[in-house]
Amino acid sequence: MFLNFFIKEVLNKRGAKCYGTKGTYTYNPKDNTIQLEGKTPIIINSFKDVYDYFDICGENPEIIFWGVTLQKQEIEKGYVSYGTLAKCGNLVSITGQEVIYDLYEQNGVYYDENDKEINFAQFYVIDKNLKEVIEKYAPTEYVCYCEGIGAYVWGITHWGTDWNYVSTEIKIEDYLRG
Repeated sequence: MFLNFFIKEVLNKRGAKCYGTKGTYTYNPKDNTIQLEGKTPIIINSFKDVYDYFDICGENPEIIFWGVTLQKQEIEKGYVSYGTLAKCGNLVSITGQEVIYDLYEQNGVYYDENDKEINFAQFYVIDKNLKEVIEKYAPTEYVCYCEGIGAYVWGITHWGTDWNYVSTEIKIEDYLRG
């Protein structure tokens, strides 16, 4: 069950109804409760409360980020993972010195425009869609246009851990709030 619109209405404190396989769910902004018809209402404090309520009611809820279904551990943490972010577009791993763009290199070390040292683990060529998602929701990620290869490049700064378990700065609640 796709919950994005209903959760947006709840987070913005607007009354809303959602029709699920188990019946009609109603959000009451006056007392900040959600209720499945014929059941006891519960107080909602976050998007996760809505998700959990639908899950407890047996709805098999889904929250979608740019066409990608969020994983349970992302919902638990409240942040979109690098794994989900990467699925929002196309990317290809690259290596080599051709990946010097709005950063400059001295003795194998990269620096940003404020002379802050950056330790990149990997570079990826990304499509325009992924670039736009990153710029809109994760502005501190390193994405620049590389004229040498004629493409956008994303510099990754974390090492080793599976991307599905590394959180980005993208708060799910902020995304859902719209």
